[in-house]
Amino acid sequence: MLRNKLALSLVALSCCMVSCQEDNLDIQNQIDNLSGKVDDLNSNLDSLDQELAALKESHQNALLEKLQEMDETMAGIIAENTKLSDQYTAISDSLNSIKEEVAESDNSVYYGDLLTADNFSKYTTQGASIVTGNILVTTEDQLKQLSNLRVAGGNLHLSELMDVTLPALETVGGDLVLSSVKGSVAFDNLFTVAGSFFDNNNAEQTSLVANKLAFVSGNVEIQTNILLETVSFESLAFVRSLILNSFWAEDPEYNNYGALSSVVLSDVDVENDLTIAYGGTGTVNIGNVGGHLKLEKTKFTDINISATSLGGLEVINNGELSNLMVDNLKAVNGNIKISNNVKSSGVGNFTVSNTEGFVSFPSFSALTEIKGNINVEGNSSLTSIEAFNAVTSIEADEILFNNNGSLSVLDIFNNVTEAGVQVTQFTRTNTKLYIVEKTNWFNAFTNLAEGGDITIEIKDPAADDGGFGLFSTSVIKFEGFSAMTRATRLRLTVGDVTEFSAFNALETLSPTWDDLSYLTLAMPKSTDVSLCSISTILSKIKNNELGNSNYIVNIQEINEWGWYQNVEDQDAALDQLLSSCE
Repeated sequence: MLRNKLALSLVALSCCMVSCQEDNLDIQNQIDNLSGKVDDLNSNLDSLDQELAALKESHQNALLEKLQEMDETMAGIIAENTKLSDQYTAISDSLNSIKEEVAESDNSVYYGDLLTADNFSKYTTQGASIVTGNILVTTEDQLKQLSNLRVAGGNLHLSELMDVTLPALETVGGDLVLSSVKGSVAFDNLFTVAGSFFDNNNAEQTSLVANKLAFVSGNVEIQTNILLETVSFESLAFVRSLILNSFWAEDPEYNNYGALSSVVLSDVDVENDLTIAYGGTGTVNIGNVGGHLKLEKTKFTDINISATSLGGLEVINNGELSNLMVDNLKAVNGNIKISNNVKSSGVGNFTVSNTEGFVSFPSFSALTEIKGNINVEGNSSLTSIEAFNAVTSIEADEILFNNNGSLSVLDIFNNVTEAGVQVTQFTRTNTKLYIVEKTNWFNAFTNLAEGGDITIEIKDPAADDGGFGLFSTSVIKFEGFSAMTRATRLRLTVGDVTEFSAFNALETLSPTWDDLSYLTLAMPKSTDVSLCSISTILSKIKNNELGNSNYIVNIQEINEWGWYQNVEDQDAALDQLLSSCE
């Protein structure tokens, strides 16, 4: 019996030991599983740390690359941009300081975007001054939190704010955008913008001041901010393109001027186009413009262009203009248009001639090359034009001078030997000339060898009878075109001319099929005026020696009502003109 109990006890003990072993095995398995999970968690944390480090490194490298790219771009253009060269040391010091701070990667760098309240809270807690990503600021509190911001690595968008200021901001790595801002905007220490600068349709903005801003890699657009009074970029040296337009569509006086009065630019170089329109007073200083320079309906009194080259020049409807300075300009690779710079009467769009204002036309004394059309028209306060006489090369479809006041002298383009455009590889068209002016002395294109379609009317500035000069005793000289041997067609109105000595070498007129009238001559009112300098071409016309019987000639004289009409006997008129010639 005892043996049986002992046997049972041994069996029970054995079972207990087996059970305990199994329990221990389960615990060990659980421990092993837990250890594996901890290892996995540590591995995941390590992976997250690596990803975070890689993300930081990526943001860091992207920002450093932007800064380096700006630095290299500026370094590449300072040789030709004196103003940027003068500022480059300060800008470079700023960029190098930022690079060092980013490279150290301490708490001063916030990695990522500032777009939400949570982002701004983390940025403020961290005490950063550099943000690698994009920033959107829509509240006054957010703006205050950025008071120490030095760098926006991506785009910086400021919206729905009043009296914007970021006093510590030095550089923006993307675009700088202002939308729905009110009052003043000031960036006291901003040096560079790697993207573009957009300030459009801010109806209640009054000023924009960034007087240390020297370099904008992209474009600057400031448009339709009708209460904007001041734009000041005192140090701006380079920008891709610049448009400053204060057009006010709902102006009750129909002049469309916004409030813009003060525009501070100092010899800025613009790679592409530069436009300033509907605002500005006093003086504006402009450097080289690779594209088209347009100054339309401004109130500048002095426009100083220090450029040696422009892509085009347009100065139109500037009612307060007194001085246009272009003394250094050597080449214009586009059109030139200088027109209607006349003081406004203040009644809508109606303008009247003023005794002050744009009286002296610039000589363009250094300009030698023009690749575009020339239009000088409606500058009715001018007293003389002696200009473009250093130009040797013109590639233009048309040159137009019309209604530029009463001129003592109109002396233009006397060094040009060739003017025309290449239509095809084998075809070239000579430049069309249209000149209608009141002047006492006209002298033009002395050395031009071949002409296109030429229309010239020279009138007496002193005429007091509607422009016909019937009772004038003024001396009106017509000279020039001394070297021209060939032209497409010729239309001369020389009724007021008292001395004519032009087109001395002209032998051939070759009209095109669309207009076979190759000569229209409105003769001098006085029979004492000799046209012997064009006797060669007149003789060929009289003798039908120009080779085409379909060519049309119009010889005109003044009638009893003071109007020109074709003479009844053309041959007799030609005989009269040639009678005094040897």
